[in-house]
Amino acid sequence: NQKIMADNKKIAEFEAALSAANKRAEEAEKRANAAEEKLDEVEKKAKYLETTLQDELNLRDVEEEETIARVHSLAADELASHDVEQTELDKERMELQILLKNKMDLLEDAEKRATAAEARMEVFKKELEKLKAHQEALREELDHRDVDHSIMIERMRSLDATLLAVVDEEVEAKENYIAQLEAQVSKEKEAKAAE
Repeated sequence: NQKIMADNKKIAEFEAALSAANKRAEEAEKRANAAEEKLDEVEKKAKYLETTLQDELNLRDVEEEETIARVHSLAADELASHDVEQTELDKERMELQILLKNKMDLLEDAEKRATAAEARMEVFKKELEKLKAHQEALREELDHRDVDHSIMIERMRSLDATLLAVVDEEVEAKENYIAQLEAQVSKEKEAKAAE
């Protein structure tokens, strides 16, 4: 009877530990879902800022084309009436070409950063799926009562720490990318205002 009571006590303790571990697993999954929602919001904001930047770049391109057309028209008038120095016209044309090239380089850089951000998001999603699979495997291991519950709890803690670290890293990367896009949009608006 004492052995049975001891066994029952041990089983009760293990079941309590198993329940606690399952609860931590559910909490970790909730945090992961919340992190996914936050990343979705961050990604939407990044796409909005990227679209805003693209619109701004398109507007600047139109303005540059109009400016180039006006410059060419004025140059033709000046050449016809005042014999403007050809070197000055070449210099102005070169400056406009440099400005246009810089704008194209800026657009290309924005596209590369957007592509890199999407790649990082895909990597994060894959890592998150791996972590979820690992978490599910741990829960299945907990169903076998011959597994030492203290080892399983330690694994769950390690999984929580790994998941939170990955989420924090990706959220920080996305927020940094958004800050860069916001700074770029602000820079473009200031440049436009200066013109």
